[in-house]
Amino acid sequence: MISSTLFTVSIGLLLSTGALSAVVKLNDGNYEALTSKKAVFIKFFAPWCGHCQAMTGDWERLAAEWANSETGLVAEVDCDDDASALICDYFNIEGFPTLMYGNPRTPEPYEGGRDFKSMSAFAKTVLTEKPCSIEDLDSCSPEVKSTIEGLMTKPKEELEKMVAEIDKKLAKIEDEHEDDMQKLQNQFDALVLAREEKVKKIRVDSGYNWLKMVLSSNGSKSFLDKSSLKSLLMDAMEDDDDDDDEDDDGDDNDEL
Repeated sequence: MISSTLFTVSIGLLLSTGALSAVVKLNDGNYEALTSKKAVFIKFFAPWCGHCQAMTGDWERLAAEWANSETGLVAEVDCDDDASALICDYFNIEGFPTLMYGNPRTPEPYEGGRDFKSMSAFAKTVLTEKPCSIEDLDSCSPEVKSTIEGLMTKPKEELEKMVAEIDKKLAKIEDEHEDDMQKLQNQFDALVLAREEKVKKIRVDSGYNWLKMVLSSNGSKSFLDKSSLKSLLMDAMEDDDDDDDEDDDGDDNDEL
C-alpha cells in the first residue's frame, strides 16, 4: 500500500514539473501540419550544445503549459537531424539554441531571458491568439486581410520581383551598417594606438624604466628583495603623512 502511494505521489510530482512532458518535435515533414493556425514558440537546437542541454528542463515545463492549447504551440527542432535540414536552412539558423516565436511562416527571434519564469511570461503574451495567416484569414485584421487577398491575386513572377526589391533594400542597410561598424572600429583602433604612443613617449622621454630600475635596486641585492620593497613602501607612506601634516598646518594658519 505504501509503495503504491509513493509511486502515485512520484508520478504526480513528475507531471507537475513537466518532467514527463513530451516537447513536440518538428521536422521538414510535419512542420506545416503541426503549426497550422497556431502561434509558435520554437527552440532550434543541437544535441551537443551545452546551453541547449542546460535549458532542457525549463523548455519541457513550458511545453507542458501549452500542451493542450488551441492557439499556441511550444516545440523544438533538432538542426543536427537531416530530417530538419530544410527548416533550419530556411530560417537561417546559425547558432544554438535559437528561439523564435510568432507566425510559424515568419517567426521572429526571441531575445529575452531563457529561464522558465521569463519564457513562461513571454509565451502568455504571444501564444494566446491565433496568428494571421493565409490558412486562417479570419484571424487577421480587416486591413491585413485586404492586403493579403490583394497579394494573392498577383502572379508569382511579380511577387518574386517585389520580394527581391525589398531584399535589395535590406541588404543595402546591412552593408551600410557594416561600413559604419568598420569606421567605428578604425576610430577605436586609432584611439588605442594614440594612447600607446603617448604612454611610450612619456616613458622614454622621462627615462621611466631606468628610474624604476635604479629605485628598485637601491640598497638591495635583488630588485625582488622583500626588505627593499618594504622599505620603499614605508618611505612612500611617510611621504604621504608629511603631505597630510603640511595640509593640516595650512588649514590651521588659515583659521588664525
